[in-house]
Amino acid sequence: MTLAGLAPALLIGAGVHRDDLPENLTPPSYRVSMPIPTAPQAAPVFPAPAALTATVASLAQEFGGVVGISVRSLEWGWQIDANGERRMPQQSVSKLWVAMTVLDARDKGRLTLDDPVSITRDNLTVFHQPIASLVVRDGVYRTTVRELLLRAMQSSDNTANDRLLNLVGGPQAVRAFIAEKGLGESRFGPGERLLQAGTAGLAWKPEYSIGRA
Repeated sequence: MTLAGLAPALLIGAGVHRDDLPENLTPPSYRVSMPIPTAPQAAPVFPAPAALTATVASLAQEFGGVVGISVRSLEWGWQIDANGERRMPQQSVSKLWVAMTVLDARDKGRLTLDDPVSITRDNLTVFHQPIASLVVRDGVYRTTVRELLLRAMQSSDNTANDRLLNLVGGPQAVRAFIAEKGLGESRFGPGERLLQAGTAGLAWKPEYSIGRA
């Protein structure tokens, strides 16, 4: 049979089997109801252990300087603070904010972890910066965003962190990231040079960057 001969049969078949069309179906005699989920109940917050509360207060009182202590139970919800409302310098904890901002920029396609980055003497900071020896030895150290992240997070390298900070747009970019993600009231400082020099009671000078190289 030719294709022309098959055409009428196909048309007849298409016209016969119309029972499955929506307008030809019999409405069901039952109704399905879907329960609306209720909002999750807040977990109860248990009181903090009295002995631990007393210990934290005693530690803060006997420290002999300005100190802030905060302990929070993720399981039971209680929190103990001593001078907990006072803002304290984050020191190297601030490297986490920089790393998160870098990874966010990567997720948004603004950079990749394999992007090349060069570090010269002009990029050196102060105090703990193991990467400085490589820069001083060769005049320039060529690396990647990935390696700088590893050095900043694993070795707490101030220069690696500061280079990443400048790469993503400086302190304002980190502050914008913290606000965008709703990460609380944490503030971010001016970068490694001004922060570390200020911690030591000094005004930043470029010659400070070579001291540990």
